[in-house]
Amino acid sequence: MESIIIDDLREINSSHTTVRRLDVISQFVKKIGTRKVPKEILKKELIRWNIDLEKINEDYANKKGKLAEGNRPTSAFDKYVKIIEEMGLATSLGHTMSLTRIGNVLFQFIDFKAEFDYTLIYPERLFYLYLLLSKDADYFLLAADIIASADNKINQSDSQKKFVNDIEIRLNEKRNFSTSQAKLKISEKLRVVKYDWQRAEVYSEHILAPRYEWLVDLGVLDTYKEKSSTYYKISQRGSMFLTCIPIVNETIIHDINQKWLNNLFFQSTLSLYQNDKVTEWSDCTLEIQEKYLGEVLLKSYKLFSGGKALRIALNPFLIYSAIYLLSEENLKVELTDLMNRLENSFTFENRTYKLFNAARINEGYISINFKEE
Repeated sequence: MESIIIDDLREINSSHTTVRRLDVISQFVKKIGTRKVPKEILKKELIRWNIDLEKINEDYANKKGKLAEGNRPTSAFDKYVKIIEEMGLATSLGHTMSLTRIGNVLFQFIDFKAEFDYTLIYPERLFYLYLLLSKDADYFLLAADIIASADNKINQSDSQKKFVNDIEIRLNEKRNFSTSQAKLKISEKLRVVKYDWQRAEVYSEHILAPRYEWLVDLGVLDTYKEKSSTYYKISQRGSMFLTCIPIVNETIIHDINQKWLNNLFFQSTLSLYQNDKVTEWSDCTLEIQEKYLGEVLLKSYKLFSGGKALRIALNPFLIYSAIYLLSEENLKVELTDLMNRLENSFTFENRTYKLFNAARINEGYISINFKEE
């Protein structure tokens, strides 16, 4: 894969060794739903869900990163709240929590799941893969690279010994090939790693342990148990997926930028999640493209419109539409394809849509004008 220009430092800093389960994050999103729910009520509901699930599923009872062990709550709830907020899935106002528009995207795909089904479904995996690359690529891909570079399977303890050296190499390489704005952030992070992290092995556990489990849940890593140790190895499809991720300056360091996320993310997922029925957006006729685009715009207006304003928030629309079309219609479309089609006004069923882009994708929107009969 060719090298890229580095445009940002992407890291989630509130991760903790107890926050290992994407299915728990999904359950937070399901329980919050359309409500503004007091945290204490949410906590009781989620702990009850965990306790009930443990009773009917022995496999889940042996997992780490749960909200309860047996009938007793763990300390994980508050730590999950922090990371869910940093991921941009929910916000707190006083003692209540509610979903953001991005959280609502995930909610639309998982609301129908059975109460105790904790296996990630296809659109759920696509969502988390996109979210973690866009928000956490530096730690997420560092964790994958540590495992991929091992000669064979490797356990968490041994991988933690590689962490400090590998993150310094990563940051140095990124700094050399970054834009001026990104260079400042990367240089500051490198200073923190070198001089402020007094016990790097403590940081490494809180960074690597959750991400290894996320990578397993998403199919990038395989995991093995031997005696009391858990070993990780890059999966066959995970190896194929990494070949789709750009590298930094001909190294073995994988990284992404916004341009890649917009143009190639969904193509890369086909190497990880096999789908033999996929049709390319570019292979569709203009009539078919307009039909699908019109339908997802109508859905998105109901889900992501900004109050009474006749507009749709751009970022939730793009993520929802691309995941929906791939998972439900077997149609692979990149975010750029959707934005390009909306640059000029687009009319469907008496509604005219027009893209108003911004420097940051999360600040753009799509305006709506109703056409009189």
